[in-house]
Amino acid sequence: PSMRPLNESGAITKSRGALPGISSISVCSTCVLLNLNTESAFVTGLNGAAFRTFVQVMKKSKLLKDGSRVSDPMDREVRRGKPVDRAKVNSQRRTNASAKRELVQRRIEHKVADKDRVCPKCGGTDLRPLGTGKETTVFEYVPPSFEQLLHAQEVLACRCGAGVITAEGAAKVVDRTQYGPGLLAHIIVSKCADSLPLYRLAKQYRRLGIPMARSTLTDLFHRGAELLAPLGRRIEALTAAQPIVQADETVMRVLHKDKCKKGYLWTFLAWAMISGRELNLIAFRFSPSRRGETP
Repeated sequence: PSMRPLNESGAITKSRGALPGISSISVCSTCVLLNLNTESAFVTGLNGAAFRTFVQVMKKSKLLKDGSRVSDPMDREVRRGKPVDRAKVNSQRRTNASAKRELVQRRIEHKVADKDRVCPKCGGTDLRPLGTGKETTVFEYVPPSFEQLLHAQEVLACRCGAGVITAEGAAKVVDRTQYGPGLLAHIIVSKCADSLPLYRLAKQYRRLGIPMARSTLTDLFHRGAELLAPLGRRIEALTAAQPIVQADETVMRVLHKDKCKKGYLWTFLAWAMISGRELNLIAFRFSPSRRGETP
């Protein structure tokens, strides 16, 4: 219902200029004209009814000849010229539904208010439950939280007064630190798998109630890399031993002495038979240059 000209001058603007003679044409405010000539017209941002109205107005204005090809935006956005694999879509839907059913379920009871416990037909108050009630499923996000684990080591003393025995404490991934292996794993996954910078991760931790300096997160991240270095070298060796290895490089900006320099992240992909199973091997290696010794 809200119609307006496409621009202040009343002309449809395109990359090479404007199409004159259409100062009286008005379309929806969401209309965007990408290309228009005597052969075709492409319009985006319009629903079906508005699109058909726009085409009729353009034909009446002699900007579209009868029989000209017009592309409906919905057809392009929904199909993109590719057939839909129904079996694949249904399989993905079943997988998603199965994953949702495995979530922890918490039942919340909603009781009818006392003021509403009156029959709307007869006004009676002798009401009884009808089945299990009306159930509605809502998926809610529960923010993660930190736990402070207090490890108490039992200490035993001999009656002789000379011997003392202390139970072993909790196993630590990093010595002389207050942070557990689960937190260390979360830092590595957030940085490497989710591409989350450590300063943003520090902001998240601060909102969750455990302020951590960026330098602390950096130290923990580097310590985790040192612990996982043997596994990384093993994956590199297995990848290099395969007859066919695909390689690619990605340019990265690296902060170096208060300025950015160019670095390269190499990705190596191979397939290997390990213990009778075909596995995909992916190895990463960073290099400050494109020298030949990097691979």
